[in-house]
Amino acid sequence: MSLSMFGLCNYKEETLVVIAHSGMGISIANRRWWGRGEDSRRCVMLPQMEDMLIHEGYIGSRVRLAIAVRGEDELLVVFPTLLPDRTILELVGRETMKLLRRPDSSLITSDDEDGEYYDGRV
Repeated sequence: MSLSMFGLCNYKEETLVVIAHSGMGISIANRRWWGRGEDSRRCVMLPQMEDMLIHEGYIGSRVRLAIAVRGEDELLVVFPTLLPDRTILELVGRETMKLLRRPDSSLITSDDEDGEYYDGRV
């Protein structure tokens, strides 16, 4: 007999939603057979982002996609439980950057009130 027959199966849903030229939302939802568990949601607007990087750790050879957020000491990890393969993370990172960039390949920052755009890294 499996645990799911007894209704003891728990799982997590991890989601990355990218809003073109604006930012991204990251959510982690714990699911249980009787309903929802604790959810964690985080919205990061483009002016808050410093960089997006793929990091391969030494412990368990895990590869993670992380976002450096301005004013925070720790990196924000995307898909912390799922831990997809490096090729998938590279594709997600590349496509995310395409959506965050403007058609003229520039990125908007909080200093852009005069219409000037910062052309550089996130």
